[in-house]
Amino acid sequence: MNIKEIKLELLDTIYSNLDEKKNKSINSFIKSLNNIILENNLPIFLKVGGSYAKQTFLGNDFDVDVFLRVKNDEKKNESFDDIITKFIEILKLKYLKINKIHGSRDYYQFVKDDVKYELVPNKYIDDLSQATNTTDYSPFHVDFLKKEMLKNKKLNDEIRITKMFLKACNCYGAESYINSFSGHSLDILVAYFKNFENTLEFLSKINISKKYLIDISDFYKNDFTKNIDFSISKEDYEKIKKQFDNKINSSLIIIDPIDKNRIASSALNNYRILKIKYYSKLFLETPSSFFFERNIKFKKKSNNIILKYEKNNENMDICGANVLSIKRKLSNFLKENDFEVLDNFDFTNFRFFKRVNKRKIDEFNSKHEDVFFDGNHFYLKIILKKNKISKYKIIKGPIFEMEENTKEEIKNSIESFKNSHKNTFIKNEENKYYIFAKEKREKRKLRFFIEDFFEKRKDIEKYVNRVK
Repeated sequence: MNIKEIKLELLDTIYSNLDEKKNKSINSFIKSLNNIILENNLPIFLKVGGSYAKQTFLGNDFDVDVFLRVKNDEKKNESFDDIITKFIEILKLKYLKINKIHGSRDYYQFVKDDVKYELVPNKYIDDLSQATNTTDYSPFHVDFLKKEMLKNKKLNDEIRITKMFLKACNCYGAESYINSFSGHSLDILVAYFKNFENTLEFLSKINISKKYLIDISDFYKNDFTKNIDFSISKEDYEKIKKQFDNKINSSLIIIDPIDKNRIASSALNNYRILKIKYYSKLFLETPSSFFFERNIKFKKKSNNIILKYEKNNENMDICGANVLSIKRKLSNFLKENDFEVLDNFDFTNFRFFKRVNKRKIDEFNSKHEDVFFDGNHFYLKIILKKNKISKYKIIKGPIFEMEENTKEEIKNSIESFKNSHKNTFIKNEENKYYIFAKEKREKRKLRFFIEDFFEKRKDIEKYVNRVK
């Protein structure tokens, strides 16, 4: 199959999975929310957002974002929080079990008729300068894409296909455990390059030693010069970095089209860019529908640590951040105990497959991944060079000087070290002699160290019962 045929097949699957009854249920429910607002005379204006409003969702795989745009009435002595709390309490009394999710501004989740809704409080603003939280930007992001879709009638479908592609390689989402494209930054990128193929061509050629600028609104058209590959000079990059207070985390800089002072791709890091780059190259060389099927599995190997973490009613980003924290602390603990921890994202020795097939793509995805979420649980992986450390531990002691003019404290520390360790020896390191000790370890196998880690670390105690 060629790329055009694959796209038609994917879109046919997406549209065949659309549920018209669900669509009617959503519209009916939004109307009922508006009625509640009118009946209770609340200064809230609803606006549907996210992929549902943009029509970029994938079949039945979507949430419905509803922005609660609060217009404060100065005559009434009610705060933003008071108005939102009043509305949520009314909903709870009526029929809904609502979960409050903590974030930079708290929002609310619930399920009705098998549809997951997110109620996102916003301030009703006419200008971005009035925004007090990044969530206040979200309604404007919807407006941006709708304008772009008037220029490019197929844009929403091109975004859908690109989103499916990135989801398959676990490279979609701005959450801290993914650090890739947010929905908005992907919308901008595909709108800029017009379609899926052009977007992949660009991503497959990125060189992370360069910096690339995507500025769809041409805010900086006269300030920076872009090369034919969309890269910018080092001098221009230094100017941008200074302007954005060093808030650039990758080679790809996507300016938010609704705010010249904001980077839309701030979550994206170079690990994700590299994985997307090679995944895109493989697809463009050998197009196949299996590139759009996610099948990440962490294989049980003697030198792999795989932890399963249960997700409770937490914000996905907070939950993912907890998982990454456990991974980082466990990795450091193992390093401190002389285990060699390998890098999951090592593309330095990447070689293209002579023949691409589904098994090899699944292996590629799983190899270059350390955390993924299957809908219920997080899985995290740590790869070690060996699952057992050496029989003997080498302990470095003080610098070795035994001349007559050597300070008494140095002599004392050497003697103390010798008394504490039976098997000592002298070794030259960078033209200086140190005393070392060689001691037999009490334990060498990986499982003993993992048990120690989870038993002794008080800072992760509250998560231990959720880890397997």
